[in-house]
Amino acid sequence: MRRVRLLAVLVLLLSGPRPAQAQAVPQAAAAAEAAGQWDEAIRVYRQVLDREPQRIDLWVRLSQVYAMTNAPLNALNAIRHARTLAPNDPDYLRAEATLATWHGDYQLAARSYRQLAAIEKTDDDVMLNLARVSAWAGETDQAVRAYHRYLAAYPQADAVWLELARAESWRGNYGAALDGLGAYHDRFGDSAAYSRELASILARSGRPSDAMKLLAPLLDKDPSNFELNVTRTIALASEHRPRETMDALDTVRRLKPSDPETRTAERLVRTTLGPTVEPQISTYSDSDHLRVTRVAAAAATLLPTGTELSAGYEHRRLEAPAAGGLGRLNGEPARYDYGWAAAAQKIGRVTIDGHVGSASEDTHSRTPYGVGALIRSDTLSLRMESSDEFFVISPRTVDLGLTDRRQHADVEWDPGVLYHVSAGGSYQRISDGNNRWELLVSPRRVVARTESLNLDLGLAAYMLGTSRDLPDGYYDPRRYESYVAVVYPYFKLSENVGLAVSLAGGVQRDDSSRSFRFGGNANVDATVGIYRAWALKLSVSATNNRRAESGAFHGYSGAVVLIRRF
Repeated sequence: MRRVRLLAVLVLLLSGPRPAQAQAVPQAAAAAEAAGQWDEAIRVYRQVLDREPQRIDLWVRLSQVYAMTNAPLNALNAIRHARTLAPNDPDYLRAEATLATWHGDYQLAARSYRQLAAIEKTDDDVMLNLARVSAWAGETDQAVRAYHRYLAAYPQADAVWLELARAESWRGNYGAALDGLGAYHDRFGDSAAYSRELASILARSGRPSDAMKLLAPLLDKDPSNFELNVTRTIALASEHRPRETMDALDTVRRLKPSDPETRTAERLVRTTLGPTVEPQISTYSDSDHLRVTRVAAAAATLLPTGTELSAGYEHRRLEAPAAGGLGRLNGEPARYDYGWAAAAQKIGRVTIDGHVGSASEDTHSRTPYGVGALIRSDTLSLRMESSDEFFVISPRTVDLGLTDRRQHADVEWDPGVLYHVSAGGSYQRISDGNNRWELLVSPRRVVARTESLNLDLGLAAYMLGTSRDLPDGYYDPRRYESYVAVVYPYFKLSENVGLAVSLAGGVQRDDSSRSFRFGGNANVDATVGIYRAWALKLSVSATNNRRAESGAFHGYSGAVVLIRRF
């Protein structure tokens, strides 16, 4: 049916002879067409065109015959020959765009529609078609602009409002997507199509529970709807429900096994729930001449029951001069080795976890352990943990065999799709008799979501305090505080390559100074293979005039992480 509609468009656009091309059609080709002998017609046209390549009319006829044989690429190539001979002909541009869309070459279709829009500025249908093929090509910025231009002229085009919302969600601009849906609802009220798009946006924007509430009645009425099942798969994966996610993904595969959305759902499920192995190496150095090299590896798997099992090992080598207060008394490097195993079980909205391991520091050994719980809803999560481990900051802390018992809590809150608030606090009892507490609050707001850039702006307030100031190889001011503004650009270089940057700058001080001084830090994280089986993460960071764990004013670090997903 789709081929018949496209052919009808081509016939309508290209059927009339033009003065410049009013030449006789070869009788053999015309007879073959009349008899439905398409291969013979193609053979005759090709023979004539080899001798007379300037015959635009025959390139057009050839394109139509190829379309009749369900060969969109050949039909497209033929009409492109006609376009070469008449580059600004609007009918040929339309035919090229139509055939490129049929063939799935949406980028070529978008270029053709852009050129056609420059020629026929009053044709609003061209703008709508440009919006659609641009969205399918991943050129979502162009798509959104074209949708807005079309809706400015036709605000009562109900389906187009939904398409606009979908294009906004594809570029991660969920606030604008919900605004588009709100405009639809204000004009046209509730509908099954509105609920379907809203569920999709909620699932993709981190509100899977709300999405599932909308999906349930829609799937009851239409259980074989492909789009609804894709949304259900995404929502279930976001809720970390592996068995139900795989059942939903099987339904998606059965409905449309080769559809691009099926492949997208498969990549998302593998990235979110698949087993992983992660070897990594990192290094740290600072102005107090502390150097830490860390080599580690971890593996994790999620069982159908919702049980997550993980294990890992790390080795650290710590170096610092004895004279600086961070090194061992003999100036030798220190080592730390730690192997661990962990398990977590999800029960409804609550996940209980625990870990235990074996750790050694030169002449000391210990059995670190920890237990925790995570309570999560669509907009709020609370993580609490208690642990007992070695306190590994410098060669001095290793040499002394310091340990700490730590209670920690984190809160993540999303009051709206444009806002996110992180808060965390911890209390540590260190074995040298010191008590240490930390508090961090960091709100941020979405500023931009485009095809190639995400941009957030935020603030961060951090405080650290200890009960005693001891010469034991770590930073222990009675009070340290830092207040910074943070810029979070994320560059989407492609679907599978991204560059995340965090730039913070503000003021900081500790109890050794009454006045604030400038402090800041920068972090850059590059990921290659975001949704692929293999991924590589590279990160670098720098801290300037801001206290690090060791007490240094300047610190630098880098890491390389290789991820294998199964």
